[in-house]
Amino acid sequence: MRILVVAWLLAAFGMASAETIRPLTTGDTVIGVGLVHSQVAGGPVTFTQVGQGFTFRLAIDARGTRTYTRGTDVAPYWVYDRNFSRLVITGMDMPADSRFRLLPPGGELAEGMTWDVQPHKMTLLSCGETELRFKASAEKGPEVTLLIDGREDKVATLRVRYESPVRCEGRSPFLRTHELIFAPALHEIVQSVSINYEGLVVGPMQLGTQIRGWRLTGVLLGK
Repeated sequence: MRILVVAWLLAAFGMASAETIRPLTTGDTVIGVGLVHSQVAGGPVTFTQVGQGFTFRLAIDARGTRTYTRGTDVAPYWVYDRNFSRLVITGMDMPADSRFRLLPPGGELAEGMTWDVQPHKMTLLSCGETELRFKASAEKGPEVTLLIDGREDKVATLRVRYESPVRCEGRSPFLRTHELIFAPALHEIVQSVSINYEGLVVGPMQLGTQIRGWRLTGVLLGK
């Protein structure tokens, strides 16, 4: 009787059951929004949703390569390898020396880990082409609420913080950060955002260098 009552309550209040929390696989769809950041009077950086949201079809091959295709498009929009190294971003192939490897070597992410991310090149509006040498650290992340097959569920996450000084000709060095919110149970990115700051410590961000980010809001599981 207790089991029946609990099941009824979950259905009545729209909470997803534990069976829906599993690693995403081929045929699933991820739903999310673009983000841009801003900062007022030296306060904290805030993120604002862009547009009404996007859907991406997910396919994972035998090597673990993850291909995300947006809406009715045919060409991939994002492609990551099994350890979430960026192979294609917004439809553009990333050369081998420009691939940002989000997860640590080996692909296993856990609270308390620290590591040096393999250096990669990037072209920044405020600098031109430069090499980023991120130092990364992982900690417990926020519990996030996602719509899984239209029902709300709370999902545990890990937060990874990355920092790298940026040095280029003709200007003072500055700090670039990246933040990844990752849901191990889904094996999926929940949020991914980058910020350029004016100096070498977290503080005022660079004006005019808004960088698009991503936030997952829901998942449709393939049948």
